[in-house]
Amino acid sequence: MTFETKANSPLDFDPIQLFRGSTSVPMGFGKIPGTGFSDGRRAIAAIGTADLVRCQGGTESAPGTCPTSSLSCATTVGECSPVLANIPLLCDATTGSGCLQGQTCTQTTGFCVDPTSSQNDGTSSSGPYMVAQNIDLGVRRPSSPAIYDSAFTWPTNKFRNVTSRTVRNFTFTRHLNDYRPGDQYLFIWGRPGFSGEQGRQAQLYLMAQRLPIPTDRSRPR
Repeated sequence: MTFETKANSPLDFDPIQLFRGSTSVPMGFGKIPGTGFSDGRRAIAAIGTADLVRCQGGTESAPGTCPTSSLSCATTVGECSPVLANIPLLCDATTGSGCLQGQTCTQTTGFCVDPTSSQNDGTSSSGPYMVAQNIDLGVRRPSSPAIYDSAFTWPTNKFRNVTSRTVRNFTFTRHLNDYRPGDQYLFIWGRPGFSGEQGRQAQLYLMAQRLPIPTDRSRPR
């Protein structure tokens, strides 16, 4: 196993940094790349930073909006306070359950959830497990191997636990596909979390994306 070290201090670990434009995204415990791949020219990582997708413009009487039509605003999802280890923990605002000892479930203006997630068991208690997280597809800087620039943020619940593979050709049908290693198409497999219980499931999902990844921070086409 090898680690990237600082150029001016070769015995010191060089931690990963992520930038969205000129803004440095806070990293640390639990905020790491989930998978990495190459499009033939650049090294790219899918980085999770515990950046949960919050509803925008919501009020107590009217739910807010979400960045994609596949997500909906759930005001029944609360947030545990105080935050521990800089990792947000969600809870069921209807019952107040889901927090750790010493925390309290507080009402929020809502989080964006994926109703089609396999974590949905039809009850409000599954809401916190359906919340989407912004995953950054970050492009590594050639001159700074530990620094990544976000090509775009991907709000998703189904791909919070991910792995990937690149192949030579994929037609989005059963015919003329070439699954040998290549740099023309990307497969990402994901699950909505690392566990499922009490009727909730962390089923497996697959996404296919044509390479190269766009670098204008737009969403995949």
